Amino acid sequence: MKFKLRAGAELDSLTQDELDASLARALDNYRERRRLEQREPRWIRADASGQLDANGNGMIDVYRVRQGQELRVRRFLLEVDGYNAAASFQGGGIQLLRDGLLESFQGGPLPALGTCTEGAEPHMRNGDLVQVQVIAGPANAMVTATVEGPLYIGAP
Repeated sequence: MKFKLRAGAELDSLTQDELDASLARALDNYRERRRLEQREPRWIRADASGQLDANGNGMIDVYRVRQGQELRVRRFLLEVDGYNAAASFQGGGIQLLRDGLLESFQGGPLPALGTCTEGAEPHMRNGDLVQVQVIAGPANAMVTATVEGPLYIGAP
């Protein structure tokens, strides 16, 4: 390298030892990130309950993903008290939201189950709030929302 210095200018440079130490730290950090990324995920199932309003609408906060983690939602389920697969509530639908933003929608009778294929599932990470919203369900009904999927530690 060539440097042109002027009177009163300061020059800050690294010694070979300082450069080696800095590169070693960067390489160690990179290796640690790769090690965390290659860990097997843990499968989680989170659920929360709430009551719909008189119009059959409601929002349920199901799970907050911690910093440094990533949840890939593979299934989301809404169960409604008093209804089942044999005797379902016709109409309505559920939406999967990330911090209030739409990620996926499942229409049709309630209870309802939404599934996402591997590679196409919503990725929630680093403090995201996973929510399930009910639209036009049974008035004043109690509901339970469940989300499932692999949880990765050491998310980007």
